[in-house]
Amino acid sequence: MEFPKLWVRSEPFDFALVQSPPSQRLTYQALRKLITAVRSKSHSSDLLSFPLWRSFAVNRLQVAEELAWAYFESYHTLTEQSAACRRQWSEQFTQCRTDEEQDSLHRLVKVSLPKFLLFLVLQMSANMSLRSLSSQDVAPGSRGPPLQSATPKVTEEFLQIQFLLKELPQVLSLLAAPDSFGGGASGLADMSMTDTSVEALAFLLEGTSDGRSVVPLSDIAHLQSQMSLNGYSKITRAFSVAKFQSWVSSLLGTNPYGVDACIAKRRLHIAGNSPLPGPHVRPLVIGKTATNRAYAPKSHRLLLFSQVSGQTLVRDSADVGGCGIIVKRCHHTTIYLLAPLRFVRVERCRGVTLVLGVVQNFVKLSHCQDVKVYTVAQQLHVSDCSDSTLYMSTPCRPLLLYGNRNLTLAPYSTFYPRLQEDMAAVGLTGKLDRWDSPVCSAAATAAAAPAASGTGFNFAAGNAGVSSGMAFSSPTATSGFNFAGAGVASPAGTAAAGASGGMFAN
Repeated sequence: MEFPKLWVRSEPFDFALVQSPPSQRLTYQALRKLITAVRSKSHSSDLLSFPLWRSFAVNRLQVAEELAWAYFESYHTLTEQSAACRRQWSEQFTQCRTDEEQDSLHRLVKVSLPKFLLFLVLQMSANMSLRSLSSQDVAPGSRGPPLQSATPKVTEEFLQIQFLLKELPQVLSLLAAPDSFGGGASGLADMSMTDTSVEALAFLLEGTSDGRSVVPLSDIAHLQSQMSLNGYSKITRAFSVAKFQSWVSSLLGTNPYGVDACIAKRRLHIAGNSPLPGPHVRPLVIGKTATNRAYAPKSHRLLLFSQVSGQTLVRDSADVGGCGIIVKRCHHTTIYLLAPLRFVRVERCRGVTLVLGVVQNFVKLSHCQDVKVYTVAQQLHVSDCSDSTLYMSTPCRPLLLYGNRNLTLAPYSTFYPRLQEDMAAVGLTGKLDRWDSPVCSAAATAAAAPAASGTGFNFAAGNAGVSSGMAFSSPTATSGFNFAGAGVASPAGTAAAGASGGMFAN
């Protein structure tokens, strides 16, 4: 028996933002001009080359050239390329000796135009201010996400659904077939949409047809019972855009494996390591964690830490392997997660040390103070953080968004037994490491405080040693961050590299 249901994929909303605030010139009208440019200058109307995007971004959107490539990097991370593709790219890039050779390699890269358009629409969401939307913005007739209490608590998932429903007519008009493109949402009744466009929508939407397995949007759209509802014609092999919009709105609901459902279904107390007894020991505040590991598919597993204070927590692969991690509102706590992770979000934390295993996609820090993070990750985003130190290895340039003050960037030098094996599994080789080449958006540069003076770094008691005074000069030094030397002490409780640094020392 088929009971189809759709929900919003949260990861594109959580990690897509490249520039904050995004260019005011990034509008639906601009995106339609990009479509026209691709169709007139490219051999394939479904592929966007980097040279064409760079020209469009720099000249029409007035985006900095280095940010133009940051858009491509973030998009590729969100599309979760295979480990083989990531290794191949790293090997090719490390062979480039000059900026000209790197640029030549960039010029070869192409992306799916329909998916990249959706990625750009998510950039626009910052301009449209998600939190200003009200429940009246939900499309008429849609079921929308149910609220959990009499006093509604507006969650991120609720806002994401509202945004998508509000923008769906414009989004579908962007993806409409060229011969039916009408330049706006008013002509949806006459527009059609190909299978390629529906497959692209899987970037934002997924669902289930049986209540158990997660399947792409296109699989649900082609169910025999759904074709008459979404306007699919077997003769033209296309969907009616107007009917498809109504169909999506009627099926869209909350994610059964998302953060809201995870919190509602399973809430646990954390038993932290006990402190040594003494008259001056601060009492432990037991926080909470929620997980869907017991019932969620492997690609949708989550582990949430919330309001943990004054504890040291250790979790291994058996507990967190393959999970997405969310650490929120934690204070004066050390967390070890030495396992392969899907992504990590750290929000509104203070005095927290995170020692992470290999992160397949993004590590994102926002609204944090006095935080230390040790990680090997595909990409790292930081916004509105202060007095924090990031020890990292990443093949992508770290992206520093708005409001950062006094950040310190340093190379990753911690070791644990499965590090190299975990890196190989997600396509990270360690040969391409761009931890010291951050990209700062114009907003980040304007909002950041001047860099602190000095090159030495002090570590709390229990860490072995102090980093060297080696400094890296950088044209972005005024953006409110410093560079530490390679000799970085490793956190207690891990097998670590010595004072001389080196990711794979043991």
